[in-house]
Amino acid sequence: MSAARAVLTVVFAVRCLGTVYGAFLDVGWSARAAGAGGAFVAGLGCAADLHGNPAGIVDVPRVSGEFSAGRLDVGVPGPGFDVAAAAVAFPAGPLSLGVACTIFDAAGMYREWRWAGTFAASLREWYGGPDVAVAVSAAFLGTALILETREQEAVSGMDTAAAAGTLDAGVRWRLNERLTLGCALRNASAADVSLAGGVDTVPPEARIGAAVRPGDVWVFEEMRIACDAGYRDQDWGDAADRWRWALGAEAFLHYGTVALRAGVSDRGVSAGTGVSRRISGALCAGCDYAVQLPYGASGSPVTHRLSLTVELR
Repeated sequence: MSAARAVLTVVFAVRCLGTVYGAFLDVGWSARAAGAGGAFVAGLGCAADLHGNPAGIVDVPRVSGEFSAGRLDVGVPGPGFDVAAAAVAFPAGPLSLGVACTIFDAAGMYREWRWAGTFAASLREWYGGPDVAVAVSAAFLGTALILETREQEAVSGMDTAAAAGTLDAGVRWRLNERLTLGCALRNASAADVSLAGGVDTVPPEARIGAAVRPGDVWVFEEMRIACDAGYRDQDWGDAADRWRWALGAEAFLHYGTVALRAGVSDRGVSAGTGVSRRISGALCAGCDYAVQLPYGASGSPVTHRLSLTVELR
C-alpha cells in the first residue's frame, strides 16, 4: 500500500467515526442493551451495566460475565468496522467490583480501546434507608493509527498513538419493585486522545433513565420498559447532535429462557432476541443478538451485535 493511500484510508476511517460512533461513543453496548434501543441507564443487573450505568452491578448476585462482538456496516466497500467488548462483575463483601474493556477497529487502520475498573456499593446495605446504589469507575482510553507504508517519511511527525484517563460515575435508585431510576456520568473530565497533531477530546456525557417492570402481561413474562435521555458536551456537529434519547422494551417467554426486545432511539430502530439456559446448578449461559437500523438515509450504520453471557446465580 502506498503512503498516500494509507493516509487517505486513515483519514476516511477517522472521519467515519462521526457516523459509526467509535468505542468512546457507545459501540461497547451488549446485544441485550442494543436490542432495547440502548435504554439501560436504570440498570440491567448484569455485567452489561459496566458499559452504561456501573451502579447496576450491585444487583449481580454472584458472578456475571459477558463478551460481545459487533459489525458496523457503513455502506462502503472494503474492510469493515468492528467492535469487541468484555465485562465481568461480582460482589466482594460490602462492594461490587467490575472490569470492562471495549476495542473498536476501523478497517484495520484506526483503533480505539477503553478499560474501566469499577467500585459499586449499595447504600442501603451500609446505612439503611432507600435502595440506592452508587458507583465510580476509573477509565483508561487509548487511540492508535496503524500504518504500514513503504514511505514512512510521508507520516513522519504524526502522533500515531495517544492515551488518557478519566472517571465515570453512576447512581441506581430503586423506588419500589416496579420502578427504578438511574443516572450516569461518563468521562467526568474530557479525555485528550489527539492524533496527528490535532485536538481531539472525548467529551463528558450525562444520562438519566427510568425502567418500569409491569410484571407478567399476557404471554410475556418479566416485562421491562425503559427510557433514557442524555447530553454529550461535544464541540462538533449540530447542537441537536448533543442530545440523546432511547425507548425500549424487553420481555421473556417460556419460563424466562427466551427474550424478545425492541426499541427506538435518536439513532434508529432496534430489535433483538436471546436465549438463556441453566447449565448446571447455579451456572447459566446465554446468547443474545441485536440489529439496529438507521432512519432512512441518516448516515448512521446498520449495526449487528452478538453477546455471550455466563452467570452464577
